[in-house]
Amino acid sequence: MSDPEQWATFEEMGEDAVRTRLAENRYGPSTRPIVEEWLRRKDQERDVAVKREQISIARSTNAAVRDAADAARDAADEAKQAKTIAKIAIAIAAIATIISIIGIYSETIISIIGNFSAPPR
Repeated sequence: MSDPEQWATFEEMGEDAVRTRLAENRYGPSTRPIVEEWLRRKDQERDVAVKREQISIARSTNAAVRDAADAARDAADEAKQAKTIAKIAIAIAAIATIISIIGIYSETIISIIGNFSAPPR
């Protein structure tokens, strides 16, 4: 039986069964190296699959981190704009307060100013 034929047999048996038979020394000296090579390749295939999955997870995580950083930058920009608008609103409110005070006390202020500017009688 050639290696590919034996490997097809191992595939049918499944990895666990082949490992069990190897541990029980059920393979002869000529078959044992073929079994060990097949198992080594199975381990290698599994390692490659695991590494691919890890890379995929890392890429997904990286993309999520980039998205979060973009969102944080956008939020910071919006906060700066809100702060600027709040400062302008405070200035307008202060001006409106001053105008209101002037309006409330305008007659008193005018009479005070009038008393200073009118010549004595």
